[in-house]
Amino acid sequence: MTVHQASAAVISMLALAVASAIGCSSIPHAGPVSVASGAHAAWTPVVAEHTRQAESFDWLVRQADLRAVLVTPRLRKAYLDARADFHGELAKELQTELVGMGAPDEGVDAPLRAAPQAEEQIVVLVALYVTDQKNRDISASYTIWDTELVIGDRRVRPTAMETLRNSPAAADVFPFIDRFDDLYLVRFPGPLPAAGGPIRLVLSSALATAAVEWQLTP
Repeated sequence: MTVHQASAAVISMLALAVASAIGCSSIPHAGPVSVASGAHAAWTPVVAEHTRQAESFDWLVRQADLRAVLVTPRLRKAYLDARADFHGELAKELQTELVGMGAPDEGVDAPLRAAPQAEEQIVVLVALYVTDQKNRDISASYTIWDTELVIGDRRVRPTAMETLRNSPAAADVFPFIDRFDDLYLVRFPGPLPAAGGPIRLVLSSALATAAVEWQLTP
């Protein structure tokens, strides 16, 4: 075997290994998700159903690894049902920010709401690893990333991005995150459609593009 043939064989094996790793991911990049809250359901299978993953490679180098959880009424109910299992400040913050029932006491002059505050928005939890650490922040004013939610023929930008501290408490709630991930709660104009879709979250930059998709079912 010549040096050229050996190099080609090594490259082919590496490419096959990368392709196998991508194909073996246990988290889908697209698929259906049930929206309605319904009866009691355990947190782990519900959050798994709502989680999507997309990786972006430049040849053999992974540029970005996106995992995202779409917040639906069903996910909120599962979180509230499992709330006693989660601990620390993150659990309290998620009860307010993820479930979005509002502050404990908004006062007698607070505006009346027809629905919980979170249901007036579309909320997505994002865990993102970017190889280029200098350009990894999607929430910074100098970010190189465009973040969009595509709903039918509409493309909407976030109304807010809130960073979450990556900690063992976060991994307890969201078992798919890695310790090198940056975590965000990303809010888009709502409300979330009752059914239909698809809804796509797209992160784009000069480094990479990663997109995940949910098909909403009643």
